[in-house]
Amino acid sequence: MSQKCAKFFERDACFLNCEPHIGFWLVNARRSFGVERMYKVPLCATACNEWWNACKNDFTCHRNWPKQFNAIDQGNHCRNSTCKRFSEIWTSAKDFCETVWNESWEYTDDQQPCMKLSFNPQLPNPNKGVAEYYIKKLDSMNDNFFQRFLYLFVEITSKAKRILFKS
Repeated sequence: MSQKCAKFFERDACFLNCEPHIGFWLVNARRSFGVERMYKVPLCATACNEWWNACKNDFTCHRNWPKQFNAIDQGNHCRNSTCKRFSEIWTSAKDFCETVWNESWEYTDDQQPCMKLSFNPQLPNPNKGVAEYYIKKLDSMNDNFFQRFLYLFVEITSKAKRILFKS
């Protein structure tokens, strides 16, 4: 994998493990490498397009990595498949972002509230406002109890991650 492509997968991993405002999109998962996963996090189109452009000439052998790779201690291995360019596996940036991690991301127009993979750490985290938007949107559907629960969950998750990763 090229260095520029690998950089985006590193940002993706950091987002999952360090972004304090993703509680709204975490779901239980039965996987060998974790008990929860993101589901349809609204990723800004610009971030997805940059990721795609960094990787589209790299090689892989599967569309849906969590479901199709054979994960073993020595790394991921292809099952009954040959390597092809990303651009031969996925048809577009949207297809790539929404499929590579089994619908962890949802390609979202930049004009809509969407998550950023990276931002200036000297400024407030823009993803907090995105999480609050979706929680409030849920409230507009007259589900106050669930909305309060999600808000508390996001806040508790945020504080726990700050404490745990404060090294």
